[in-house]
Amino acid sequence: MATKMVRRSGSSVVLAVVAGTLGFVSLLQALRAWDVERGARGLAADLTLVEQSGRALRFAHSPGYGDEALGLALDVALAPPRMGRKSSPLSFEALATAAAVAGESAVLRGHRGPVRSLAVARRGAFVASGGEDGTIRLWDAASGAAGPTLRAHGGPVTALVWSDDGNTLASLGEDDKVRAWRVARGQLSEALDAGLGGRGTTLRLDAAGRFLVVGTRVGTVRVYDLSDASLARTLDAGNGWVEGVAISASGSHVLAGSADHRVRRWARETGALELSLEGHESGVLGVQFLGDINHFASIGRDRTARLWDAASTAARALEGAEGELSSLAVSDDQTQLVAAGEDGIARVWSTADGRPRGSLAPHVGGVTSLAAAPSGWVVSGGNDGVVRLSDAQHLRPVRAWLGHAGAVTAVGLSLNARGEQVVWSAGADGTVRRWEDLADGAQAVLRGHREGLTRLAFLGNERLVTAGEDGNAVLWDVAASRALATLEGHDGPLASLAVSPNLQRIATGGTDEDTRVWAADGSFLRSLRPRAGWVLALGFSPDSTRVVTAHQSGAVIAWELASGRELRRFAGHTGPVRAIAFNVDGSRLATVSDDGTGRVWDAATGAALSVLRGHQGPVRSVDWAPDGFRVFTGGDDGTARFFESSTGRPLATLGDDRLHHQGPVTRVQVSPRGPLVMTASDDGTARVWNTNSGREIAVLRGHSGPLRDARFSPDGAFVATASDDGTARLFVAATGEPILRLAGHRASVTAVAFSPDGQRLSTGGADAVARVVAGSERAWLDRACTLARAHGLSASRLERCDARTGR
Repeated sequence: MATKMVRRSGSSVVLAVVAGTLGFVSLLQALRAWDVERGARGLAADLTLVEQSGRALRFAHSPGYGDEALGLALDVALAPPRMGRKSSPLSFEALATAAAVAGESAVLRGHRGPVRSLAVARRGAFVASGGEDGTIRLWDAASGAAGPTLRAHGGPVTALVWSDDGNTLASLGEDDKVRAWRVARGQLSEALDAGLGGRGTTLRLDAAGRFLVVGTRVGTVRVYDLSDASLARTLDAGNGWVEGVAISASGSHVLAGSADHRVRRWARETGALELSLEGHESGVLGVQFLGDINHFASIGRDRTARLWDAASTAARALEGAEGELSSLAVSDDQTQLVAAGEDGIARVWSTADGRPRGSLAPHVGGVTSLAAAPSGWVVSGGNDGVVRLSDAQHLRPVRAWLGHAGAVTAVGLSLNARGEQVVWSAGADGTVRRWEDLADGAQAVLRGHREGLTRLAFLGNERLVTAGEDGNAVLWDVAASRALATLEGHDGPLASLAVSPNLQRIATGGTDEDTRVWAADGSFLRSLRPRAGWVLALGFSPDSTRVVTAHQSGAVIAWELASGRELRRFAGHTGPVRAIAFNVDGSRLATVSDDGTGRVWDAATGAALSVLRGHQGPVRSVDWAPDGFRVFTGGDDGTARFFESSTGRPLATLGDDRLHHQGPVTRVQVSPRGPLVMTASDDGTARVWNTNSGREIAVLRGHSGPLRDARFSPDGAFVATASDDGTARLFVAATGEPILRLAGHRASVTAVAFSPDGQRLSTGGADAVARVVAGSERAWLDRACTLARAHGLSASRLERCDARTGR
């Protein structure tokens, strides 16, 4: 009996265990199903974010959808964090691209209906726009902020003009009225309110804003004296519309082009007709004085532009135009005439001899307006909704902005507080837009050199030092976009630049064989001039007590910073020394030369420790592995190699016959984090390698020209590259995925550098400009959130921005 009870009890236990096991298995299965479901939901959410990033990029490249792009990119960047999810390179690219597009323009809304006219005074406080709603709106020229609104006309405002000093504004409307205002300390007072007795077509002010001339549809030109708001005289311009008028800068003479094919000139004070010139075969659409009263230009319905010399009363027809011309602009120095019209091509002629110089990038559907800048640039607007900035001197495009959803009706140019060009445009979409030359989302555009930049380096996170072919270095406050000091004294281009690790000293080396040492505030300390040839490379010791100079003669010299005393020479190289690098503790120095070798030295004694051989030709770049045991070099033979530093024993060659660069390796840099080394080459690519295995990790492609520089970000996550193709780029180091294409320079990009905190990235170019952009995803998010507020995005997005950025 007892035995049976034991057996029953044992069976119960077994059954309980089995049941418990089955329950546990069921629980595991349920947990697994839940985990799979959770993973599926997470994957779906990630895919949605990827899709949104792609949409943001498409919107960013589509005219008129900048706000949509910014909003979508922010939605992705501000998505709630999920365990295990990393930021996608695509989301970073979308955020930066959308922020760059949004940051280069301000969209100014206020008109009810299309904007018909625009007037920009280069030295004035305001920009004026006139709409079909009959209003004139004033915008702060510096910021784009809305100013006063004038309910000026009972119909569309068809023309606006400022005096040169920005103190007088005049307008013309379809209500058959002409009006003018004086501007003083931001306040406007009425100077003229007059009916025309014949609809006006165009108007101009003299430079000082004293006299206003208006062309009409009834063959007259009306001249107003704004000092007493009187009609001074009415000039007879023949039969038909007068569509082009001009007044000389001094106000002494008036010029007009009429439908009767003639160009006429009057003395303003007496009203005497001095010239009535024939040449055009149909109506004249525009006229402009060229420097003095005896030389002027005109365009006509006969598809010609003409230059006039009053002394000979003859016109020179300018060849090349193929469609009816409607817009005319003359450079400030009076040397170039630009005209455009229905064929969409702006053509440039020399005013000296009338010869065609070439054409600018075309608009589809015709050019609607032109404006010229003192720099030789020309801005054009077209029926295609595109605003183009072009370099008329060199006949090359500078920028094209795709923002207006419809035709661009008017364009103009002003200068911002930093003296940089600002482009203004008005559109049939009812907006006024303010564009700055910030093609790559630049936080700062630093102009101060007369010739191209050769080197740049951050002095901490807020200051930047640039070195140029003009022989100067400039110390900049990046946040304020202003020069703190110009480091002058070299007699020739600068070839090298270095900042001490303690941020207290700057060294510059030049083709004048001189090394100059400067304090952190830019004040000059001393000159180191050993007469050893051009100073090709500079390097500070890690403790900031010494500086080493490398020379064209092959000399390598160590100097004591405190006294400027020469400490020792490292003798051995037989060709120019291109690069130098200290190891982490400063005990050893590595150098590479055109003699085909690298060398490792005892930094304290100058004794040669090893010779690094293997490159077939000059060696351009050198860097140390963090362990201090290995040295990496890059050479003209297209290879990067690493050596045992103490013996010079070759350890590996990065790349075999199939993988190595197809051009000289111009830069080798070891990652600050992780076992990676980056090489950059004249073949237009950079490559990332595993330093332990020598295996290629990623190829960074996209440039169409040789790379001039490349750098890891301080955290090793990204690589920035600079190229002769005029662009800089940012890549994910571990995968080679492209993040940013920085296209703001107008010539080769010669140098690139990250700030120590990685939040800023600077590029220097042969165009003599340094540009600074956000260098990390967090920095781009901060910029995007600032722009979201300025562009009036939704409150929920702004709240999430504030929560993420801690504002």
